[in-house]
Amino acid sequence: MSDTANYNWPKPRTPGASQIVEIQRVATALDQADAKAKEISDALAALNAAYDAHTHAFGDLTSKPSTVAGFGITDAYTKSEINTKVANDIDAAINALINGSPGALDTLQELATAMGNDPNFAATMTNSLATKVTKALNLSDIPDKAAARGNLGLGSAATASVSSFATAAQGGKADTAVQPGALGSAAYASTGSFLGASAKAVDSGKLNGATESYTGTAYSIAKRNSSGDLEARLLRSTYGASATLPGNREFIMRGSTSDSFLRPITTAAAAAALQPYLGNEVYTGSTRDQTTFPVGHLVCAEKNGGHPDRNQSQVVRVHPSNTMGYHLGDSGAILAGTWRSRGRSSHYSSQWLFFLMQRTA
Repeated sequence: MSDTANYNWPKPRTPGASQIVEIQRVATALDQADAKAKEISDALAALNAAYDAHTHAFGDLTSKPSTVAGFGITDAYTKSEINTKVANDIDAAINALINGSPGALDTLQELATAMGNDPNFAATMTNSLATKVTKALNLSDIPDKAAARGNLGLGSAATASVSSFATAAQGGKADTAVQPGALGSAAYASTGSFLGASAKAVDSGKLNGATESYTGTAYSIAKRNSSGDLEARLLRSTYGASATLPGNREFIMRGSTSDSFLRPITTAAAAAALQPYLGNEVYTGSTRDQTTFPVGHLVCAEKNGGHPDRNQSQVVRVHPSNTMGYHLGDSGAILAGTWRSRGRSSHYSSQWLFFLMQRTA
């Protein structure tokens, strides 16, 4: 046989050779194998020692895993899962703490403010309630009842007997009962100075001197005519007999400076008398950005979309981007009063339309 392929250790040769020589070759091969094994063992020991002493920073490593699963860890949360769980747990804890509280009282700051920032709020409220009267005792627990009556303006009337007050027939209440002083001298006049229940004739001496005439005399009173009807003259006309008055028309009355009668006046005179109180029916000013107009005034206003129906109320504004018109938008000075659409007047696109607006109040 030849030697070994790698280290050329002698192997026994074919039979027939000297056994002593072959044993010697085997012994030599064993010695060489032992030396090589020792060399390998020493090399492995040195390698292990070098491996144990050798270190690297984690950042210097290549092909590092980027996920928890990449490290073979199966019982840990990922970053995304941690963020979601923390957010959900915090929201759940906050919701449990708030427990449906209204928005104005769902923070500690709002609760503290509502309690006046009083750390002893419970004691403060208990002490305050202790100073109040008890509903079930019906004011019997008021410490100073006399002072309470005085504060209510009752005075001694609250403890007076019912016989000290007027009856219903006398007026119902002390402050409304008819008092003798309220009647003047009539309270002390004899019953003969007054008309009886069945009296028909007029006694001028019993009515402060007024006569029973219904003619043109001032301060006259009603008079019963031959048919039994009462007649009285209320107005004195400047138009003469009733046959000369215009038919089917209404009159406004005015007082006379020469006597005590009321007289009908003409339509023109009535308009002139009422003009200071009605104001102008037509705006006659020239202020460009005027926002107050008389009732009945008309303006033309543009609107982009959301067009109003006939007679629908709208907010009319001074146009914010030009000095010529008005619009039904969301900006610009608002015209005073109530305005209603009286119909579309024109348009310059399918969305931009002009509407005739009238102030109605």
